[in-house]
Amino acid sequence: MASGALINLWVLGMTLVMLTGLNAPLGVLALALAGTSTALVLRPELSWLGRPEAMWLWSALLVLQFLADLYFVPVTVRDRPYLHEARVLNAHLHARLQSFLRPLAAALVLAALPSPLSAQGAAILGFISGTAIYWATAWVREQVAISRGSVILLIVEMAKSLGALTVAVLTGVLAPLAFGLLLCLMLPIGLWAGRLRREQRRYPAYGGSVAPEDS
Repeated sequence: MASGALINLWVLGMTLVMLTGLNAPLGVLALALAGTSTALVLRPELSWLGRPEAMWLWSALLVLQFLADLYFVPVTVRDRPYLHEARVLNAHLHARLQSFLRPLAAALVLAALPSPLSAQGAAILGFISGTAIYWATAWVREQVAISRGSVILLIVEMAKSLGALTVAVLTGVLAPLAFGLLLCLMLPIGLWAGRLRREQRRYPAYGGSVAPEDS
Protein backbone atom coordinates (compact mmCIF):
# COMPACT_ATOMS: atom_id res chain seq x y z
CA MET A 1 0.00 0.00 0.00
CA ALA A 2 1.38 3.43 -0.97
CA SER A 3 2.30 5.81 1.84
CA GLY A 4 -0.24 8.42 0.70
CA ALA A 5 -3.06 5.89 0.66
CA LEU A 6 -1.98 4.54 4.04
CA ILE A 7 -1.98 8.04 5.58
CA ASN A 8 -5.43 8.72 4.13
CA LEU A 9 -6.65 5.41 5.54
CA TRP A 10 -5.43 6.27 9.03
CA VAL A 11 -7.00 9.74 8.81
CA LEU A 12 -10.24 8.04 7.83
CA GLY A 13 -9.87 5.66 10.76
CA MET A 14 -9.24 8.47 13.26
CA THR A 15 -12.24 10.38 11.93
CA LEU A 16 -14.50 7.33 12.26
CA VAL A 17 -13.28 6.59 15.79
CA MET A 18 -13.90 10.18 16.86
CA LEU A 19 -17.37 10.08 15.31
CA THR A 20 -18.28 6.89 17.14
CA GLY A 21 -16.99 8.42 20.37
CA LEU A 22 -19.50 11.22 19.81
CA ASN A 23 -22.31 9.07 18.44
CA ALA A 24 -22.03 5.31 17.86
CA PRO A 25 -24.60 4.91 15.02
CA LEU A 26 -23.22 7.97 13.25
CA GLY A 27 -19.72 6.52 13.12
CA VAL A 28 -20.91 3.19 11.73
CA LEU A 29 -23.12 4.99 9.21
CA ALA A 30 -20.15 7.11 8.11
CA LEU A 31 -18.16 3.91 7.56
CA ALA A 32 -20.96 2.51 5.39
CA LEU A 33 -21.16 5.76 3.40
CA ALA A 34 -17.40 5.74 2.88
CA GLY A 35 -17.56 2.17 1.63
CA THR A 36 -20.33 2.90 -0.86
CA SER A 37 -19.00 6.24 -2.16
CA THR A 38 -15.34 5.21 -2.60
CA ALA A 39 -13.32 2.17 -3.60
CA LEU A 40 -12.81 1.29 0.07
CA VAL A 41 -13.08 -2.46 0.60
CA LEU A 42 -13.86 -3.54 4.15
CA ARG A 43 -12.49 -6.68 5.76
CA PRO A 44 -14.64 -9.65 4.68
CA GLU A 45 -15.64 -10.61 8.22
CA LEU A 46 -16.97 -7.09 8.90
CA SER A 47 -18.29 -6.20 5.45
CA TRP A 48 -21.85 -6.49 6.78
CA LEU A 49 -21.38 -3.10 8.43
CA GLY A 50 -21.57 -1.41 5.03
CA ARG A 51 -24.40 -3.36 3.42
CA PRO A 52 -27.43 -1.35 2.19
CA GLU A 53 -29.83 -3.13 4.54
CA ALA A 54 -27.54 -2.38 7.49
CA MET A 55 -27.51 1.33 6.59
CA TRP A 56 -31.25 1.49 7.29
CA LEU A 57 -30.59 0.09 10.77
CA TRP A 58 -27.78 2.59 11.45
CA SER A 59 -30.02 5.43 10.26
CA ALA A 60 -32.84 4.39 12.60
CA LEU A 61 -30.45 4.05 15.53
CA LEU A 62 -28.97 7.45 14.65
CA VAL A 63 -32.37 9.12 15.06
CA LEU A 64 -32.84 7.42 18.43
CA GLN A 65 -29.36 8.49 19.53
CA PHE A 66 -29.98 12.13 18.59
CA LEU A 67 -33.17 12.12 20.68
CA ALA A 68 -31.48 10.39 23.59
CA ASP A 69 -28.64 12.92 23.63
CA LEU A 70 -31.20 15.71 23.95
CA TYR A 71 -33.18 14.01 26.71
CA PHE A 72 -30.67 12.21 28.93
CA VAL A 73 -28.54 15.10 30.18
CA PRO A 74 -26.35 15.17 33.31
CA VAL A 75 -28.21 16.62 36.29
CA THR A 76 -26.74 18.48 39.22
CA VAL A 77 -27.68 17.97 42.84
CA ARG A 78 -29.65 21.23 42.75
CA ASP A 79 -31.70 19.98 39.80
CA ARG A 80 -32.83 16.75 41.41
CA PRO A 81 -35.72 18.14 43.52
CA TYR A 82 -37.36 19.35 40.29
CA LEU A 83 -36.93 16.15 38.26
CA HIS A 84 -38.78 12.87 38.41
CA GLU A 85 -36.66 10.21 40.08
CA ALA A 86 -37.11 7.81 37.15
CA ARG A 87 -35.61 10.36 34.75
CA VAL A 88 -32.52 10.74 36.92
CA LEU A 89 -32.10 6.95 37.01
CA ASN A 90 -32.64 6.67 33.25
CA ALA A 91 -29.99 9.32 32.59
CA HIS A 92 -27.55 7.37 34.76
CA LEU A 93 -28.28 4.08 32.95
CA HIS A 94 -28.04 5.80 29.56
CA ALA A 95 -24.56 7.09 30.39
CA ARG A 96 -23.40 3.63 31.42
CA LEU A 97 -24.84 2.10 28.23
CA GLN A 98 -23.12 4.69 26.04
CA SER A 99 -19.80 4.10 27.82
CA PHE A 100 -19.86 0.58 26.34
CA LEU A 101 -21.65 1.06 22.99
CA ARG A 102 -19.49 3.90 21.69
CA PRO A 103 -16.12 2.19 22.33
CA LEU A 104 -17.57 -1.02 20.87
CA ALA A 105 -18.62 0.81 17.70
CA ALA A 106 -15.18 2.43 17.52
CA ALA A 107 -13.57 -1.01 17.73
CA LEU A 108 -15.77 -2.33 14.91
CA VAL A 109 -15.22 0.54 12.48
CA LEU A 110 -11.44 0.56 12.97
CA ALA A 111 -11.22 -3.22 12.67
CA ALA A 112 -13.30 -3.10 9.47
CA LEU A 113 -10.78 -0.91 7.66
CA PRO A 114 -8.13 -2.72 5.56
CA SER A 115 -5.23 -1.39 7.65
CA PRO A 116 -1.86 -3.15 8.13
CA LEU A 117 -2.91 -4.01 11.69
CA SER A 118 -4.66 -7.28 12.40
CA ALA A 119 -8.39 -7.10 12.99
CA GLN A 120 -7.86 -7.88 16.69
CA GLY A 121 -5.16 -5.24 17.10
CA ALA A 122 -7.23 -2.60 15.32
CA ALA A 123 -10.26 -3.47 17.46
CA ILE A 124 -8.27 -3.05 20.69
CA LEU A 125 -6.89 0.30 19.51
CA GLY A 126 -10.36 1.43 18.48
CA PHE A 127 -11.94 0.39 21.79
CA ILE A 128 -9.31 2.24 23.84
CA SER A 129 -9.56 5.35 21.68
CA GLY A 130 -13.35 5.27 21.69
CA THR A 131 -13.37 4.98 25.49
CA ALA A 132 -11.09 8.00 25.84
CA ILE A 133 -13.21 10.11 23.48
CA TYR A 134 -16.45 9.09 25.17
CA TRP A 135 -15.28 10.03 28.66
CA ALA A 136 -13.82 13.30 27.36
CA THR A 137 -17.20 14.22 25.87
CA ALA A 138 -18.98 13.08 29.04
CA TRP A 139 -16.74 15.43 31.04
CA VAL A 140 -17.64 18.30 28.69
CA ARG A 141 -21.35 17.57 29.07
CA GLU A 142 -21.00 17.53 32.84
CA GLN A 143 -19.12 20.83 33.02
CA VAL A 144 -21.65 22.58 30.77
CA ALA A 145 -24.57 21.14 32.77
CA ILE A 146 -23.06 22.28 36.07
CA SER A 147 -22.02 25.77 35.03
CA ARG A 148 -24.52 26.77 32.34
CA GLY A 149 -27.54 24.53 32.82
CA SER A 150 -29.55 22.20 30.63
CA VAL A 151 -30.70 24.79 28.07
CA ILE A 152 -27.15 25.69 27.04
CA LEU A 153 -26.23 22.01 27.08
CA LEU A 154 -29.08 21.24 24.68
CA ILE A 155 -27.82 23.94 22.31
CA VAL A 156 -24.30 22.51 22.49
CA GLU A 157 -25.63 18.99 21.83
CA MET A 158 -27.61 20.18 18.82
CA ALA A 159 -24.58 21.98 17.40
CA LYS A 160 -22.43 18.89 17.99
CA SER A 161 -24.96 16.62 16.30
CA LEU A 162 -25.35 18.84 13.24
CA GLY A 163 -21.60 19.32 12.91
CA ALA A 164 -20.89 15.60 13.32
CA LEU A 165 -23.55 14.75 10.74
CA THR A 166 -21.87 17.08 8.23
CA VAL A 167 -18.52 15.45 8.98
CA ALA A 168 -20.00 11.99 8.48
CA VAL A 169 -21.27 12.93 5.01
CA LEU A 170 -17.86 14.35 4.04
CA THR A 171 -15.92 11.40 5.45
CA GLY A 172 -16.40 9.23 2.39
CA VAL A 173 -15.60 12.08 -0.01
CA LEU A 174 -12.56 13.69 1.56
CA ALA A 175 -11.37 12.23 4.85
CA PRO A 176 -8.71 14.91 5.66
CA LEU A 177 -11.30 17.69 5.32
CA ALA A 178 -13.75 15.77 7.52
CA PHE A 179 -11.04 15.20 10.13
CA GLY A 180 -10.14 18.90 10.16
CA LEU A 181 -13.77 19.95 10.54
CA LEU A 182 -14.23 17.48 13.38
CA LEU A 183 -11.26 18.97 15.24
CA CYS A 184 -12.65 22.47 14.64
CA LEU A 185 -15.90 21.27 16.20
CA MET A 186 -14.49 19.48 19.23
CA LEU A 187 -11.52 21.65 20.19
CA PRO A 188 -13.38 24.92 20.94
CA ILE A 189 -16.05 23.10 22.95
CA GLY A 190 -13.36 21.30 24.96
CA LEU A 191 -11.48 24.53 25.66
CA TRP A 192 -14.72 26.23 26.70
CA ALA A 193 -15.54 23.38 29.09
CA GLY A 194 -12.07 23.73 30.62
CA ARG A 195 -12.73 27.42 31.18
CA LEU A 196 -16.05 26.60 32.83
CA ARG A 197 -14.24 24.18 35.11
CA ARG A 198 -11.75 26.87 36.14
CA GLU A 199 -14.61 29.29 36.82
CA GLN A 200 -16.32 26.73 39.02
CA ARG A 201 -13.16 26.24 41.10
CA ARG A 202 -12.76 29.99 41.51
CA TYR A 203 -16.39 30.61 42.37
CA PRO A 204 -17.77 27.53 44.19
CA ALA A 205 -21.29 28.95 44.30
CA TYR A 206 -21.37 29.30 40.51
CA GLY A 207 -23.24 26.27 39.28
CA GLY A 208 -23.38 24.09 42.39
CA SER A 209 -22.01 20.56 42.71
CA VAL A 210 -22.60 17.28 40.94
CA ALA A 211 -23.34 13.81 42.30
CA PRO A 212 -20.49 11.27 41.94
CA GLU A 213 -22.63 8.81 39.98
CA ASP A 214 -23.26 11.40 37.28
CA SER A 215 -19.58 11.83 36.45
